[in-house]
Amino acid sequence: ENFAELTKELAEHGVVMTSETDTEVVAHLLESTLADTGDLADAMRAACQRLSGAFTLVAVSADALLPVCCVGSRLLMACCPCRD
Repeated sequence: ENFAELTKELAEHGVVMTSETDTEVVAHLLESTLADTGDLADAMRAACQRLSGAFTLVAVSADALLPVCCVGSRLLMACCPCRD
């Protein structure tokens, strides 16, 4: 719901958008908060606190950290054993 506000704020900080999607805005917001915090889980918390409306956000890192934020919507996750 605050897509336009966040887009403007990110642009003021030099972020160049290549689309007009809320998905890209959230990705740049997460990137920005990760640069500030240095921790993916903290960045996810900070980014989710900035978002308005219903959403589900999942991020995956190389060290298998999987922070999830779900507000006003549902999320079903399944975990399967890794294969070689």
